[in-house]
Amino acid sequence: MYDVTSDQRRKIANQKNIQELSQAQSRLERHRELLGGIIAILRGGGTGSTEDLVAMVRSGVGLSQIAAHVRNARRATAAVESFFGAIEFVIDGGNELPPLRPLLNASPNWEASLS
Repeated sequence: MYDVTSDQRRKIANQKNIQELSQAQSRLERHRELLGGIIAILRGGGTGSTEDLVAMVRSGVGLSQIAAHVRNARRATAAVESFFGAIEFVIDGGNELPPLRPLLNASPNWEASLS
């Protein structure tokens, strides 16, 4: 007679699936921190921080180096960390891009961020 409980294939497959999901969740969290950090630097890091970030991205360095730069910028600048904490990581809008000018006009500090 066949004993389903003694079949280790399903148990091993489930353990493998759990491990893969855990790794995927960890990668997703690192990507969320990178994207959120980039947005926070652009919003609150000031001109020098923004220029440093853009120069680093344009230099062609790897994502791990950019991520380290973003983490350091978050740690070093309270404003960047504050902006990062305020980000809502929910994307539920449509596929159409909103017009840029009304967004800029609605932002209270957009003119200051351009100078």
